[in-house]
Amino acid sequence: SSGLVVGRRTATPWMFATVSELTVSAPDFESKVQVLASWMQHQVRYVSIQIGIGGYQPHPAGDIFRNRYGDCKDKATLMSTMLKQAGIDSEYVVVNLFDRDAVTPDVPSSGYFNHMILAIRLPGDEYKGAPAVFKDKAGQRWLLFDPTDEHLAVGTIEGSMQGSYGLLVNGARGELVRFPPQILIRITSTPTVR
Repeated sequence: SSGLVVGRRTATPWMFATVSELTVSAPDFESKVQVLASWMQHQVRYVSIQIGIGGYQPHPAGDIFRNRYGDCKDKATLMSTMLKQAGIDSEYVVVNLFDRDAVTPDVPSSGYFNHMILAIRLPGDEYKGAPAVFKDKAGQRWLLFDPTDEHLAVGTIEGSMQGSYGLLVNGARGELVRFPPQILIRITSTPTVR
């Protein structure tokens, strides 16, 4: 429910100062996203504590920023808040991280979702050709990003999510979207004839 995140993406003065410092030498959209993503991946530890409502509701962005740890909901919340401070819009996306076929258009049950990532609204043709870009029903382009994976480059998504479905939570409405599959090219060597 969207009520679980009301007031959670409120920036603090310290957060605003950090975003300003990080993006001062980031002249364009892609460099801003990159520097904030890198900070999130390396400065905020992933810690999952899901007791009671904590399994569904993220902590306030200010608490996550101050404590420098959180689960997937927390890291997505903090990343979204920091992006907003840089003038970049984003929305939550809930996914199934372990089973590509768990969510389908026929059975989009919320019980099948077990992970939260972000969709970053692309204002133009940024990240053209990136495997983690998709369009919603209105034609808006989005960039998927998982702030919990410290090794995943911006513009790519984890293998189990490729070709799967996720729920884009765009304000008070949701839309089931299919993630793009990443094309892997295998290079095989020609056997040497002796």
